Amino acid sequence: MKTELAARESIVLQGVAVMMRKIGFVRGVLYLTTSRLIFESHKFYVQTGSTVIDLSSIQGARTRWHMFLLPSGIAVELEDGTIHKFDVFPRSDWLTAIDDARSRYHAA
Repeated sequence: MKTELAARESIVLQGVAVMMRKIGFVRGVLYLTTSRLIFESHKFYVQTGSTVIDLSSIQGARTRWHMFLLPSGIAVELEDGTIHKFDVFPRSDWLTAIDDARSRYHAA
């Protein structure tokens, strides 16, 4: 992981993911920590870099279909209306983990 974790922040879940971006999709690794959702792209893509989402800004997460064919996607909606789309496996584990992490984060 390239992104530095904050003090008392730990990784809850990580896995291979595909993030839908403006110009196509980017493969990489998605990390759920105790305070953030972090996507780090593989270095060989044109659209490289990290996307960091604070749990406090997440309005909710729901299922989505990848290209109307595969039930592998999740959509993470932020309070400002921005939607980040990821393909992850298994998506039910990710949705549960994001909801649990958000609940623990807001309870702290």
